[in-house]
This record gives sequence, C-alpha cells and structure tokens, in this order.
Amino acid sequence: MPVVGFECAARRKRDNRGKVGFAGCLSCAETNTDRCHYSYPILNGIIENLQDRDYISVTSLLGCLRNTYLSMTYDYFASPDDLYHMFRGSISHLITEKYSRPDAIVEETFTKEHDGIEVSGTPDVIIPDQELIRDFKTTKSVPFFKYPYSNHTMQLNLYRWLVPYETNHLEVQYLDMGKVKRSQAKIHPDRTQEILDTRLTTLKSALDMEQPPPKPAPDSEDRWQCNGYCNVADICERLWIEEIKKDAVEDLKLRW
Repeated sequence: MPVVGFECAARRKRDNRGKVGFAGCLSCAETNTDRCHYSYPILNGIIENLQDRDYISVTSLLGCLRNTYLSMTYDYFASPDDLYHMFRGSISHLITEKYSRPDAIVEETFTKEHDGIEVSGTPDVIIPDQELIRDFKTTKSVPFFKYPYSNHTMQLNLYRWLVPYETNHLEVQYLDMGKVKRSQAKIHPDRTQEILDTRLTTLKSALDMEQPPPKPAPDSEDRWQCNGYCNVADICERLWIEEIKKDAVEDLKLRW
C-alpha cells in the first residue's frame, strides 16, 4: 500500500497537519491561490514519480527495515517536502535515458533470488565492456571526501550482486546545483552477503508474518531516519506503544 496523499504543505507551516488526497491537492494547485510553494507541475511530477512497490527491492534493504515494512503495508500521507528529493532525482534519469552511450544498459530491472527470496533492482547505467555500474544521485552538495556516501556504496554493491554481468567498477555520479563529482565505490562482498543473510531475511519474515521489525536500537546506523526523516513515524509510534503494552501483559502473565 503506497502513499495515498499529502500532508498539506501550507497547513504544516501553521502547525496544523491537514491531510489531503492527491486529486484534491492538484485541484487546489490548479487555482494558483493556495498558500504553499508547490505549483501544479511540481506536485504532479512528485505524484507521477511515486512507485507502488509490493516487492523487495535493493533500496528497501538499506535504511530502517521497520520504515520499509510500514511503507509497504500501510496507507499513509507524506509531506511534499519529504517526497521532493525523489522527484528531483528523476531529473538525472532524463540524462541517463537521453544521453547514455548506445551500448549502455539503461534503467533495466533485474531480479535474483537469495535463499529463495526474490530481490529486484534497477541500476541507472551498466556499461558491460567497462565492467561498470554507475548510479546518478542529485544531492544538496557533492561529498567533500573521496568515496560515496556509505548507503550509496552499499546500493551499488547490491546491484553488483544482482546483475548478470561481470562488474568490478562501481561509481556514483553526483550532481548538485553548482557542480558534479564522480566517486568510485569500494567493493564489499562480505558486507553485501551480510545484508542478504540478515536484513533480507528479517524483512521477508516480517512481511510473511505481518509483524513489523523492531525499532532501530539507539546506536544503530538506521536511527537517523527517526530524526524527522520518516514518513510513517506516526504509524510506527502507535504500533510501538501497542507492542510495549502487549509485552507488559505477557510479562505479567509469566510472573503470575
């Protein structure tokens, strides 16, 4: 189940989180009298760019698995601010589609099994004769250090496992408003295997049992999403309270 509407950007600024369906939001934007800063083309682009995924993808294995599970199984509303970065990233896809080399494999979806669990992914560009996978990322500012951001590195490593090509060169092409930067990612076969053995299994089990994974531990690298970067935070918190109550009841039963 996907994003089903927006938390109104204008109302959010007045600390009144109104929820509105996509059709209603676009109707409001058409009048050009709304008080948010999103015009009709931007809102429509955000909506068109959304993907309703009911399968396990490479990107779903990165970040908070609880967030991934809830985003896949619950209807929710999201702020245009939180979804804009995905729409902005789609601009780079126009570059790959229109200007890539003739022999490049562009945005082709691949599927592979690990321990009987299917994983799908769509690398931006594969150049087989260079043994290269390249992913385009739009960002506020390109990394000042040599290598890509860690989650981008692992995304490329998972693509390397996924695709049926010999690929020994992984690269992120960063684009910000002022410059571009190409960053070479290291190959991490052990870490890739760990993600497939643990995170993939955890997510598949949660989906099969219809039971969300636990919240990230305070020292977990996934915890960053809890700091205002989670579209399903309200759902997560509600379920977490229910889980605490259930655990407390079970504990009392054991004591008696």
